[in-house]
Amino acid sequence: MTEPTAADDPQLAALRAAVESRPDDARLHFQLGERLQLASRPEEALAAFERAAELAPQVAAAHFGLAGAYFALGRWNDAVDGFRRAWDLDPDAPTANNLGNALALGDRLDEAEEAFQNALNHDAAFVPALVNLGRLSLLRGDAEAALARLTSALELAPEHPGALMFAAAAWRRTGGTDEALRLYARSVTADPKNVAALVDFAELLLELKRPDEAMVHLVKAVEIEPDDARIFHGFGEANRQRGRMIEAQFCFARAADLRNQAAGEASA
Repeated sequence: MTEPTAADDPQLAALRAAVESRPDDARLHFQLGERLQLASRPEEALAAFERAAELAPQVAAAHFGLAGAYFALGRWNDAVDGFRRAWDLDPDAPTANNLGNALALGDRLDEAEEAFQNALNHDAAFVPALVNLGRLSLLRGDAEAALARLTSALELAPEHPGALMFAAAAWRRTGGTDEALRLYARSVTADPKNVAALVDFAELLLELKRPDEAMVHLVKAVEIEPDDARIFHGFGEANRQRGRMIEAQFCFARAADLRNQAAGEASA
C-alpha cells in the first residue's frame, strides 16, 4: 500500500515514506488517506483509512475518514456503519449530516431524516442539514415542508447554492414560477458548475417556451458533463421549440442512447 507510484506528487510520496518508516502510526495512515482522497484515488484511500481505524479504533476521525472513502465508492451501507461509529464516539453535526446523506442514498429515508434532525439538535444553524431536510421533503412530494426548511437555510446562508436550487424546485412545484426563476438564476450564479441547477433552470425555461434562454444554460451544462441524458433531451426540446426538427431528432436520439447506456450499467 505504501509503495510510491508514478502518479504520486511530492507530498504524497513523502507521506508514503513516513508510513513506511512508522507503520503503526495511525495519524500518518489517516493523513495518507486524506491525501489519496483529495487525489481521487478512493480505493487506496480506503486501505489507508482502514489501517488508521484498526490502529486507533476509539478515534472518531479515523472512522469518519473510512466512511468517507466508502461513500466515495458508492458503498452506502458501509459508509453508514462508519459514520455511525464516528457518531457514537464523538457526535457532532457534520457526522450526523454525512450519516444522513449515506442513508438517503441507500433509500433509507426515515433514518436519514432522523440523522439530519440529529445534526440540527447539535447545531440549529447547521445549514447543510436544513438543506438536506428540505431536499428530503421534496423527494416525498411535500413542497410546502421543503420551503419551510429551505427558507430557514437561506436566512442563514442567502447564497447557498443547494438551498437556492432546492428552494427553486419547491417554488416550481407550488406554482411560484417567478420566484423559481429568480432562485435558479441566483443558484447558477453562486455555483456556475452545478449541472443539476443549470438543467433544472433550462427545463423550467422550456416549460415557459423560452428555448433561446434555455440553450444558454444547456450549453454551459454540457461543457461540464458531456454525457448527460437530461441535457441532450433539453437540447432536443429547445431545438423542437425553435423549429429545428432534424437537430431535435439527433438530440433526442442521443438522450435515449445515454439512458439505455446508464440502464445497462446499473443492471450489470
